[in-house]
Amino acid sequence: MHEHRAGDVITFRFDSAFPSQEHESLELAQVMNKRLSKGLKLFVVSLAGVEIVKAPDLGVLKGQTEKCREQRGQLVVCCVQSEQVAKALRLSRLDEFLTIRGSETEAFEYLRALP
Repeated sequence: MHEHRAGDVITFRFDSAFPSQEHESLELAQVMNKRLSKGLKLFVVSLAGVEIVKAPDLGVLKGQTEKCREQRGQLVVCCVQSEQVAKALRLSRLDEFLTIRGSETEAFEYLRALP
């Protein structure tokens, strides 16, 4: 997992190892919780290059989205390029719960437009 900060937005990027490494999805939760406790509330999770996600990964995305919203923040998932990942999001109905954008640029534009 790679973390990048641009202003008040933190972007997390995963290489193709993300789905096979459960500890990385847990690491995402831990890092996001630390950032939330410091008052940072805007996050982008890029799934570019991720070919498959497992149930624990989806659970972390859902849980962290809920935590962000509770603190009046926002988590945007972007760059869902794999049909398997898109299918997992549809089957779990997370595509209706998560804010999903096609690219990091679109995710940043969405966050910048928030009041």
